[in-house]
Amino acid sequence: MSEWRGLKTMQEVAAAQVAGDEIECDDGSGWCAWDATIWYHDSKYRARPKAETVTLRKALFNDEQFGEFAYECTEKHANSRPGFIRWLGDPVAYEVEK
Repeated sequence: MSEWRGLKTMQEVAAAQVAGDEIECDDGSGWCAWDATIWYHDSKYRARPKAETVTLRKALFNDEQFGEFAYECTEKHANSRPGFIRWLGDPVAYEVEK
């Protein structure tokens, strides 16, 4: 995961926003995601490049050799495999290093 860098001016915040970076602000109560609606001159801002994510979901398959089995995979992978039966649970997004 990339390190946070401090943003000291509104121009730096705007540049980070245009670059698609993840931006957080701290108004004295702790860091939280900045909603990009208001600039508070007395708040602290920081940014880092957004992490890539991969979304996995547990899928149930049926195979002649192994019978029924389940594992986490992408939806694209599951839909391209013979023997896909159904999804088990909700998708989960994981951050991955670039």
